[in-house]
Amino acid sequence: MKNSQEGYIIPELEIRITPSWIRLIRYCQVNLPNGQLCVKINNAEPGNLVSEHTKRAIRFDKEQDIPVDFGEI
Repeated sequence: MKNSQEGYIIPELEIRITPSWIRLIRYCQVNLPNGQLCVKINNAEPGNLVSEHTKRAIRFDKEQDIPVDFGEI
């Protein structure tokens, strides 16, 4: 797994994991280990939670909403 400016690249799978996806995964690990999640996807990236299904305004594409220490990953 290589780290790039735009995220982590996994060549074996030909996918790129960006900070937005890592924030989404981390949010699920910490706040939603069992449940349902509705997220808007913008340009193949998770954006914000769907407002019809939640009262919380969280955007996964904004670091201030879900801070993650990428050094520990």
